[in-house]
Amino acid sequence: MKIVREAPSGSLVVDLGATKVASVVSSRIRTSALPVLPRATDELAWLAAWIAEELTPAIHRIVVAAAPEMDARGVVRRWPNRPEWLGLPLGTALAFNGVSVEILADGAAAALGEASEQGLERMLYLGLGTGVSTGWVVDGMPVPVREPIDLAHTTIADRSAECVCGRRGCVQAWASGRGIMDRIVGLGLGDLSWNDIARRWSGPALAHVRRGAVDALSAASRVGAEMFGCEVVVIGGRLVGLLPGLVADVRYSLGDGTLVRMGRLGGDATLHGAVALARVLDQPLRPR
Repeated sequence: MKIVREAPSGSLVVDLGATKVASVVSSRIRTSALPVLPRATDELAWLAAWIAEELTPAIHRIVVAAAPEMDARGVVRRWPNRPEWLGLPLGTALAFNGVSVEILADGAAAALGEASEQGLERMLYLGLGTGVSTGWVVDGMPVPVREPIDLAHTTIADRSAECVCGRRGCVQAWASGRGIMDRIVGLGLGDLSWNDIARRWSGPALAHVRRGAVDALSAASRVGAEMFGCEVVVIGGRLVGLLPGLVADVRYSLGDGTLVRMGRLGGDATLHGAVALARVLDQPLRPR
């Protein structure tokens, strides 16, 4: 893990993903698998208890970068990778006495992390992990902070890939870790490891999978960059380094002068961004 800047005093920073959860208190990082339990309410209770173990009397704020799409009340509105969480009150579950809770989309947090790392004021971020996270940074801050504009479930011309959301042809169905694995199994190549996929990614056996991922990310880049006038697209996440040539292929596919960069923080971008936001929130308001 690339060293994360210290969380500000009094803040607990949490990265809630589909398969794992991580936290930062000061400079101490803790990670754990997010369990799959018989009921989603049990999983939420486990998460609340796990976070509560990190609380001390000095903690007055929790900043959560969350994979599920949330509404303004902190209720899960959508989470294709854990659909049973629909309607669960994440914000209320983490509302410990005397502690404020700030929730932002994981894509927004990762975008802020990469923007801070690469010195960018305006950019679109596409993160490849279990799913595909998206986020924008404008004037050095993620927008919108709480409710994501989700490019992962927009569709491309090739509708042959079924997505976990129930639709066909989503960007996530082609370019996420789960989607890529599903496409490979569909080709009859068996259950390959990511090291196997990395070795074969540029070869003929995975040409259809590679083309689908490139087309999906190119489509998301075009739409997303136009929305906020971004001339820089960063493709990151924990999987991008295992897919050789992917970023260059997307850059070539776009062919319109858009600057496409590889992320530098890998799967740690979300945690970096959440810490960066905690530091912003910790700054006193300046009088106008």
